[in-house]
Amino acid sequence: MATVKEVVKGCVESILRNPAAMLWLARIKHKDEYTSEHSLRVAILSIALGRELGLLPLQLEQIGVCGMLHDVGKIKVPEEILNKPGALTPEELLIMQSHATEGRKLLLSNQQVTAATVDVAYSHHERLDGRGYPRGLDAARIPYFAKIVAVVDSYDAINSDRVYSKGKSSLESLRILFDARDSHFDADVVKAFIHLIGIYPPGEIVEFSNGEVGIIIGCPPGNKLKPRVLIVLNEGKQRCKERVVDLQEAPRDICGRPYRVKEVLSCGVFGISIDEYRQRGLIVPGNL
Repeated sequence: MATVKEVVKGCVESILRNPAAMLWLARIKHKDEYTSEHSLRVAILSIALGRELGLLPLQLEQIGVCGMLHDVGKIKVPEEILNKPGALTPEELLIMQSHATEGRKLLLSNQQVTAATVDVAYSHHERLDGRGYPRGLDAARIPYFAKIVAVVDSYDAINSDRVYSKGKSSLESLRILFDARDSHFDADVVKAFIHLIGIYPPGEIVEFSNGEVGIIIGCPPGNKLKPRVLIVLNEGKQRCKERVVDLQEAPRDICGRPYRVKEVLSCGVFGISIDEYRQRGLIVPGNL
């Protein structure tokens, strides 16, 4: 059976050959760098989650496009609102929320875009309790693909640094999603996503009980509680010679103490830039 990495890679390659999807992604990137990067992450994770939920190969490609274009309506949101550092006024919030309706309008103008893609752009902010926007749909009327993308979209937004807030750890982000199951999100989709991501996804910053700090660079599929960690700070929180510890091997530090994860830390703590390590190829999302 193909691995998650192989399935995602194949679907993404297919999407990248889709001229309509690439046209819209280029327009998103021209408007806002964060939104374009967010859209790509949502596409990749939506494919992985779709596989976890048992979607067929063609459906995985479809939901990848849905994830990539779910926020296309933000092209119509003024930049001063899209990237405002402080809280939005009630009027600004309405303009921000209009991206769901604007996304539907934009995508309907292109005959190459599927109905599912339009539905997700229009419905990914609906809630199961009927208190979402723009239409206040109840659970039965929200498209299934929109329920999937809604979970991934929210996770990535909570987990990412924005101009108005610091990203939360993956563990805290998953806890927020879990607490909102059945009110905001489909419980089965949330549970599948938590199973997919695991407690220690690549890119998380962790502190060990001995005080050392590292970045998770991978997790074996069969044991997501025992990740491989790149040590980047010593117990005094100073930069040190980088080395990898594999918790599956029950490693010990120079004092003979076993490596145990004490806590998962927030993004950017101690000045650690995850992007720097991604660019060096040390964090591999395909290890999900």
